[in-house]
Amino acid sequence: MSLIFGIVKHNDNQNDEGLLQKMYTPLKNFPQVRFDKISIQEASFGKILNYGTPEDIFDSQPVYLSEQNILFTALGRLDNREVLSEDLGLKENEAVSDTYFMLQAYLKYGEEVQHKLKGEWNLVVYNYNTKELFITRDTMGYTALYFYNTDKYFAFSTSVKSILALPYFKKELNEEYFVSALTLWKIDDKFFGNETFYKNIFFLKGGHSIKQKNGEININKYWPPENIKEVRYKNKQDYADQMSELMYKAVKVRLRSYKPVSATLSGGLDSSMVAYIAADLLKQQGKTLTTHSHVPLFKQELLNTPFASKVLIDETPFIEATARASGNINPKYLNSESTSPGKGMIEIMDVLDGFIHAAWNAYWVLDIYRTCAQKGYGVVLTGEGGNGSTSFSAVDYLLPHNLQRFIKQPVSYLKRQIAKQFVTKYFNARPKFNPLIDYIANGYVNSEVLSKYSINVEIKKNNNGLLKYYKNVLELKKQFINMYHLRGLFGKSFGSYYGIELRDPTVDIDVMNFFLAIPNDVFFDDDYNGRMLVKMMMKNKTPDEVLYARKKGLQSSDIFFRAQKSKEEFFEELSYFKNSNLVDSLININKIENNLNLYFNTDNIESPEKIQLLLKNIQAASFLRSRF
Repeated sequence: MSLIFGIVKHNDNQNDEGLLQKMYTPLKNFPQVRFDKISIQEASFGKILNYGTPEDIFDSQPVYLSEQNILFTALGRLDNREVLSEDLGLKENEAVSDTYFMLQAYLKYGEEVQHKLKGEWNLVVYNYNTKELFITRDTMGYTALYFYNTDKYFAFSTSVKSILALPYFKKELNEEYFVSALTLWKIDDKFFGNETFYKNIFFLKGGHSIKQKNGEININKYWPPENIKEVRYKNKQDYADQMSELMYKAVKVRLRSYKPVSATLSGGLDSSMVAYIAADLLKQQGKTLTTHSHVPLFKQELLNTPFASKVLIDETPFIEATARASGNINPKYLNSESTSPGKGMIEIMDVLDGFIHAAWNAYWVLDIYRTCAQKGYGVVLTGEGGNGSTSFSAVDYLLPHNLQRFIKQPVSYLKRQIAKQFVTKYFNARPKFNPLIDYIANGYVNSEVLSKYSINVEIKKNNNGLLKYYKNVLELKKQFINMYHLRGLFGKSFGSYYGIELRDPTVDIDVMNFFLAIPNDVFFDDDYNGRMLVKMMMKNKTPDEVLYARKKGLQSSDIFFRAQKSKEEFFEELSYFKNSNLVDSLININKIENNLNLYFNTDNIESPEKIQLLLKNIQAASFLRSRF
């Protein structure tokens, strides 16, 4: 996907191309077709163009319109060109870019344009007459828009690197956000808000817009709507049929690409669904879908682990079953032997300018995207948002009380619809029911930091924990939307770095609007089995062993053996951040060192959970050491 960025000065109508050039400098080595810019008086816009769709070859933005006296730029893919062409008097197949449609839609609808566009997009307009900057973006997807405001100027970019490069930007750690990311404390307020690791840099959440004038910022939400009415059908299969139709449309519009399309395929419900549908649609075009999957490197060693019987340590059989059922999938397996976990953790910080919760997955995630780019793919389909739409788990204790269900399964009924609701509502902060307390205790944040923010006290006082109580299912649905915003930011960064576009049909606007209206009970069968929507959708398509798998797949299941093999990388990184006062003030370095020796210099096989937590904190320490 392309990138856009810009500067608008406050109370100063002299343009400064030097600032715009500074914003471009950290992006100049990204894959790109060309870089265009316009600076007129107080506003300067830049755009790095990549060809995501065939029509992108006609893109010619940013653009200044003298009659309206506005500076305009946009990026992205529109999925409703046909509808817009009728509304705007354009031809759907006209030789113009999607951003031209966005421009014409803005000229007709003004700031209501955000309600007219479907797809993944960003749009920025500066009005020289009113001195107002208007920025809006799509609802959900792999898009991003960061912003930074000072008393002198307002800066925006679809890459945080541009803002970090500004000469007057003072790089400071957003400490409370950092602590939240490490401990998962206040995760709803901080980690799923619109803050970043850097003080005073924020991002625009999906379904929101910004209006800025003379340094004053107003952020408005336009999606999702506050009042959502449930849709009631007689049969649950009717929901599955309608969602299936929407998913086929969502996948189809995401196949419009300048370069070939690939997909990730893990063997789980959502990636299998997306890959199957994409392969089905490509077959009609005489094309085969090539998928890319991560598989374990230490398969034999995994068989002797204590967790091998509890989880699915290798999803290759599920991937192969989906490929056979489709008949049009060419699966490629990557064991990521040449990318160690340590190297992956460092490289992903260069991509994201931050650390991630799932640091242990960094090496194989980067390997898949890098491989797709090297093989010439322009689009990589994912099903990352499916657990918040098609394979939604829903809330069992909110199911309608049912005498027949009680008679059939009295124990499950009492446990899931009575006891669970009581515990989550009144006791979710108690140690026995709250894994967050153990997570923090087993973590590496200094005790002084925990005391500084009164984290354990606040959890107990406000009854906060990872086990949430929901008054209605819509609360959980909207929580997922907030959680997905970070995934969107990450996906945009991966795409910009490697010159590919990640596209996720499971969060398509039409899919999500329907999902929000589906009643809670649709996602369950009469025996309390969950995620039933996708299972009904893909029955007789995705193999039963995938749809009804009894074991859950474990991502990076051989992380212990990989980390142990390359343990010297972690000890080397430890030697770097041991002398950092900032790291020492926030993270227990001695505990990291002790556990590195305990886990990797003995014959014991440690659990994936312990290795995951250790690697996350090593990456966080490395982030502090290298960025501040």
